[in-house]
Amino acid sequence: MRTFRNTIFAVGAAVAIAASGSAFAHSKKMKAVPQDGAVLDEAPQRIEVMMTTPLRLTMVTLVGAEGGEVPTDFKLDMQLTEMLSVTPDALAAGSYTFSWRGLSQDGHPTSGQIRFEVKR
Repeated sequence: MRTFRNTIFAVGAAVAIAASGSAFAHSKKMKAVPQDGAVLDEAPQRIEVMMTTPLRLTMVTLVGAEGGEVPTDFKLDMQLTEMLSVTPDALAAGSYTFSWRGLSQDGHPTSGQIRFEVKR
């Protein structure tokens, strides 16, 4: 009987761990527009990043090749989101780095960036 209980407990624990896997997942970039490394003929109207799981954004920046920050319409609100979408001010020709930081749903810090170039 003891072996049967141990087996039931082990199976139950395995199912619980497998089912909770997404609850402990860290949020990562799933898709970005423009894509990382893109060379664009024209400046993007919006920059969008879709995450694998919700996160609370704590910082978003767009930096040009000269190192200066480019203003966007990003507003910090600390709400959970799976989609980061910002409208930048007019972008001149050059290279840009779009970066973000936040807290995954599980409380772990996460960050990422995409780089792109505008040829115009």
